Amino acid sequence: MARAIGEQVNAGKAVWPYVIHGHYADAGEVAARLSGTLNVPMVLTGHSLGRNKFEQLLKQGRLTKGDINTTYKIMRRIEAEELGLDTAEMVITSTRQEIDEQWGLYDGFDIQLERKLRVRRRRGVSCLGRYMPRMVVCTNSTS
Repeated sequence: MARAIGEQVNAGKAVWPYVIHGHYADAGEVAARLSGTLNVPMVLTGHSLGRNKFEQLLKQGRLTKGDINTTYKIMRRIEAEELGLDTAEMVITSTRQEIDEQWGLYDGFDIQLERKLRVRRRRGVSCLGRYMPRMVVCTNSTS
């Protein structure tokens, strides 16, 4: 069956991906590693973010930092999200608030630099080799 599908897609020739899209922390980490191995650009959609979840759980006051980490493996999740963020060419978000208040908590993202680079790109001005993943708000869902 897979062979027949492959032949239909590209007449039996190998197909190389144009982009790798990771969702959530775990798939974002896998996509980041695959992107580096294959030298293919990566796109990331977080859906929910560990740093934000960690802050919300701390504010509730029912669990200690250690309990939160033990229960949710939150530090491992945040590490995976940081790797995905560091690798992604683009991050797809649902709202501008997600960019400002959630991704803004991450070491790999600087909200002020992202804004400056976004303005420079719109004006067609060189970003002088500075890199920050492009944050895109996508409010339409196809699922």
